[in-house]
Amino acid sequence: SGGFGIALLESLRGLGIGLSSLVSTGDKYDVSGNDLLLWWQRDPATEIAVLYLESFGNPRKFGRLARTLARTRPVLAIRTGDTEIARRAAASHTAAAATPAVTRDALYEQAGVIAVDTISELVDTVAALSWQPLPAGNRVAVISNAGGAGVLAADACARHGLELPELAESTSAALRAVLPAQASVHNPVDTTAAVDAALFGTCLDIVLADKGIDAVIAAGVPTALGEPITAVAPKARHSGKPLLAVRLGQLGHVTPLPDEEGPATASYTDPADAAAALGHIARYAQWRARPAGTLPVLSDVDAPAALAAVRGYLAAGRRWLTPTETAHLLGCFGIPVVQTSYATDEDSAAAAFAGLDHPVAMKVDAAGVLHKSAQGGVALG
Repeated sequence: SGGFGIALLESLRGLGIGLSSLVSTGDKYDVSGNDLLLWWQRDPATEIAVLYLESFGNPRKFGRLARTLARTRPVLAIRTGDTEIARRAAASHTAAAATPAVTRDALYEQAGVIAVDTISELVDTVAALSWQPLPAGNRVAVISNAGGAGVLAADACARHGLELPELAESTSAALRAVLPAQASVHNPVDTTAAVDAALFGTCLDIVLADKGIDAVIAAGVPTALGEPITAVAPKARHSGKPLLAVRLGQLGHVTPLPDEEGPATASYTDPADAAAALGHIARYAQWRARPAGTLPVLSDVDAPAALAAVRGYLAAGRRWLTPTETAHLLGCFGIPVVQTSYATDEDSAAAAFAGLDHPVAMKVDAAGVLHKSAQGGVALG
């Protein structure tokens, strides 16, 4: 979608995030999303890949290419066509039918693609990925100078699959030693409004040093003592853990939070946006940490026999296989089936029944009978 690309370009430009390439493929007659994935694999200027796709011409190839690319850099995609109305709209301006949502989501999950629902969510996640490292896990600490902000952030983290564990006793003790008596030194940490930026920064150092914490969300509001969030940027650049800021009431829903070297992390106006972005990158980090896997060597596959059988069925104009033929074809690929006997009359059926392990299912095999249960062709005993 060209319109989506223009909107994304404007949003990223406002954050100071550049583009290595922007491609609108239209009906994809000559260039497809798979071609772009292959290009981005070899493009050193591309650090994050973003996709807007309504259909997949070759899903298997997409999965392979996206999975390869996602092993080295994040791949994000915006979900489209969840409803019938949206799928009809997609079909009206492209030459391909929209891919069903369940198929698309399974493909994205398997390939490690970060799937989002809105442009805002996409920009929020790109901002976090642009300026912060991937977390080692999903254990998050929330620290704020306003108790309500901490509660909102904690709820949002839970909704997005993030865990708020108890802080180490040494961490809580260190916080207790520097904070006012009325502060909460448990996760989420409430420093109270009676702290300045320097003390807020000290608390960030203490929490970031906790080995049981993988990422931190720091939320704050300006007070008479100053702006506590100004302490976040210097910590975010060198902490080694994701540190996202929330400045309640800021004008943009996400903005860069700079230090003297430039943007150091992302600052969000709503704790829910920060938690959603962190949830996305935490799940991506977990996917990326999994072993890539290997293709198994299937030594018990008899491909020539299966090919000969299928060619024979097709040459005979067959549309349906008998149970015996089905078992033979599955056996060519080492797929086990239950013990089966074929009977042509009552006596042979009784003999087969006696020789099988129970319980036994008896099914009719007759021309034209496809839905056996509906036509009384199945008996259990």
